[in-house]
Amino acid sequence: MYSWLLNRCALPLVGVFTQSRFFNLYRSFREHPEELFCPAPEKRLAALRGILQHAYQTVPFYRERMDAIGFSPADLKTENDLCHLPTLRKCDIAANFPDRILSTRKSSTPWRYRSTSGTIERLTVVHDSRKRDLARALQLFSLYSTSGYVPGMKYMEIPPDACRNLCGAAESLEPTVFRYILQNGGTSAEAISDLRGLVERQWVYRQKVLPSLDSIGMQRQQEVDSCLRAIDQYQPAVLKALPAYLYILAVHIRDRGLDAPRIRRCLLPMGSSMSPGMKQVVESAFHVSVHEDYGSAELGSVAAECGHKTGLHPFAACFHIEVVCGDRPAGRGEMGRILITDLANYAMPLIRYEIGDVGRFIDSPCDCGTAAPRLEVRGRLQDCLQAGDGSLISEDEVVDTLLADPAVLVFQLEKRSDAEIFLQVVARVGHTPDLGAIQKRIGSLLGGNCRFKARLVPYIQAEPGGKYRFVKSSYSPETSYAYRSTC
Repeated sequence: MYSWLLNRCALPLVGVFTQSRFFNLYRSFREHPEELFCPAPEKRLAALRGILQHAYQTVPFYRERMDAIGFSPADLKTENDLCHLPTLRKCDIAANFPDRILSTRKSSTPWRYRSTSGTIERLTVVHDSRKRDLARALQLFSLYSTSGYVPGMKYMEIPPDACRNLCGAAESLEPTVFRYILQNGGTSAEAISDLRGLVERQWVYRQKVLPSLDSIGMQRQQEVDSCLRAIDQYQPAVLKALPAYLYILAVHIRDRGLDAPRIRRCLLPMGSSMSPGMKQVVESAFHVSVHEDYGSAELGSVAAECGHKTGLHPFAACFHIEVVCGDRPAGRGEMGRILITDLANYAMPLIRYEIGDVGRFIDSPCDCGTAAPRLEVRGRLQDCLQAGDGSLISEDEVVDTLLADPAVLVFQLEKRSDAEIFLQVVARVGHTPDLGAIQKRIGSLLGGNCRFKARLVPYIQAEPGGKYRFVKSSYSPETSYAYRSTC
């Protein structure tokens, strides 16, 4: 009943009061998903030309970049012509922010600054009000696509610790929607924007945030038990957390023979994808499916699985996605760097943005009936390793190789040079990992001659952004790799 009233009455009225289009956009995506996943080619091309023209006319960085190579937006005859433009790296954004990479045409106000979590490095980006409404609509539609979640169902998160410190996602007391209206009036642009956030968290998602877990491996039994009890008491439709958190909870349930907390719809990894082996352990322990979506703070939701779990369906009407090897498009089924052009952010255009992830396109039709290529994301480029033959080994391969050892709880492997690997291993309670055998398995996976330094540690420390990296490499995104074909 709550969801019905919210969807039929409250949210449409709130949209009028707060001047937000997000719910109307979300409803249109549900009613016509084919327009989001498979827009007409001429519409996609028009959207690409539109963002290029806007960037050329109003953003100094892009105007100078296009002029330097003799390219104008009118030269974009097909989507493939976009490859003539250089890629946009995170260092380009940092070096030109704010004056040279923000649009000089300040429309669709208010603009809002957003900071990324900083797994590798932190960035600040800007969204105008249209982009913000679209991002909210896509986030909600992503949940619907993966799990059937609709506004009003319970939603729970266990964010990284940095989210609480930097974003205010702690269990701090915030006013109710009605109290905020009484205290602030809700008439200024800032008040309306804040009110949108309150409505989203308290009414749309019925969101509850649990405290972050401690450094992985340090958890006291009572801390994990308390987290599991809180989940079971709330019984959310969706639980979203870091892959490392979900894995630690699952291992605790399995090893102690506990009853799994009830989660009504699905589990969602937060911040990064989950390896196949981890996913199997988590699904077995929680007795509920793990679904994937894909996005980032700077872009919003970019793609999501359907119920068939055969890959990520890109939101093609809102983003242009490329997979490249070096300077060329990746071949059929070939792994490469993911580049994303945001077709909706006119405040701070992101064109051929190096998001830092690797993946591939899947061309076969999905069982849901969507014919457009799907995306498989295999992790961050900085979390991949270069094998002795020059090919790239994804984090998933390393993670599943090490976590297959029943004595290993978690680990962190860092390749510091071509021939040096530093490995830290946290043992499961009552087990002693054979570090020599682990080194042999990693050596067999990588090939070549590597010097290993391995040790047992009590825990793995989080990165400054609060996330956990199982694999770290010293190689930069600009390095040209030979990718393993997985077709």
